[in-house]
Amino acid sequence: MELALELGADDVAIEDEVYEIYTPMEDFIAIQEELERRGITTVAKELAMVPQSTVDVAADKVNQVLRLMEALEDHDDVQKVWANLHIDEKVLEAQSH
Repeated sequence: MELALELGADDVAIEDEVYEIYTPMEDFIAIQEELERRGITTVAKELAMVPQSTVDVAADKVNQVLRLMEALEDHDDVQKVWANLHIDEKVLEAQSH
């Protein structure tokens, strides 16, 4: 964790013995290369949009929003879809039944 921050990472998250390193896009390759140079194995390398804030989705709009997200993901010209949505887990679980 200290090494990642020393190299210029914005943040480090630890989950189940896996470290997620968040870097500015312009430093992504340099930090990745430095980790490899130091012999640190990476499981996955990905550029992703991480929201700074989230938007709550009303329970009556969840199905509509999920259909929109699915339609975007299925579009031939779309490679990745990111969203800053927050959907209550209970509402999401009820939608899946």
